[in-house]
Amino acid sequence: MTILERKKQIKTLVATGNVHEAIKRAMDFVEDFGQSNNLTNEIVLISSNFFDVQRLKNMDIADFAELSRQQNRILLRMLTLLDEVETMFALTSAE
Repeated sequence: MTILERKKQIKTLVATGNVHEAIKRAMDFVEDFGQSNNLTNEIVLISSNFFDVQRLKNMDIADFAELSRQQNRILLRMLTLLDEVETMFALTSAE
């Protein structure tokens, strides 16, 4: 599967609400195509942040709307990171 196909698959998982699987695949994506430990560290932090917010939602101890906004920001960061990895991969592959 190409980098574009894998990225599209992850975006489809997010769009269909299968976020847990999307995060797992995003971590694999970054490990396979990312060319920096910083990118790997970032996807690990994104995953951790997402699951922390999910845990708070499940415990019902914080404002649901605010937690939903936080989750959306986290997912946007993940999708942006996938774009960055793709761009870096394309640049290094072209050299």
